[in-house]
Amino acid sequence: MNNYSDCFKPGFKGVFELFPMHSLIQEKTFIISCVLSVFVSVCILIFDADSFVQHIDLILSFSVDIIPALIGLSLAGLAVFMSQGEKKFMQRITELTLGSEKKPYSFYQKVNASFAVTIILQLISLFVSILLLVIKSITLSIPVNPVWSIVVNFSAYLLCFFLFVYSMLSIIDVTATLFSAGQAVNCTLFAEKNKKKLPQDIANTDN
Repeated sequence: MNNYSDCFKPGFKGVFELFPMHSLIQEKTFIISCVLSVFVSVCILIFDADSFVQHIDLILSFSVDIIPALIGLSLAGLAVFMSQGEKKFMQRITELTLGSEKKPYSFYQKVNASFAVTIILQLISLFVSILLLVIKSITLSIPVNPVWSIVVNFSAYLLCFFLFVYSMLSIIDVTATLFSAGQAVNCTLFAEKNKKKLPQDIANTDN
């Protein structure tokens, strides 16, 4: 990175430039969440379509109860990463880059972006869950064609289940990111102890 435009990426635009959407949808946690959501939703549609509303209530209650705690864990992980190491370490870790990128960014930037994306998606999941709870309570008294009812309930459950599962699995990403950060600390200390130059590139930390 040779200029400030590369090392300073503020706001949501910066987050998704450092961690683009195509990287998000290629993550194992995202793919597993999609597959599992479709599988469970189709199973309910085939075997228990009449109870979709009860299943939606259950997953929404889980989401509203659990996702805030997951957000707290993600914020704690970010705080741990931001607080570790002294000035010399922080200076050295920004020298580590992800060489697989066409325009490489520092390891420090990528880890921050990874945490930011995780927290943003968890917040979106919580907001959508609360919104659906409110909408459900309003629409229960509105008469709807049975076919449309099944379509709407299936879509709502698919969305709710995906957001809940992804929020849960994203903690795995947070753990892996913290582990990678720990390895970066170890690499930096090893280089410092042995008077060696840090490698210019490190492996991509994305799952």
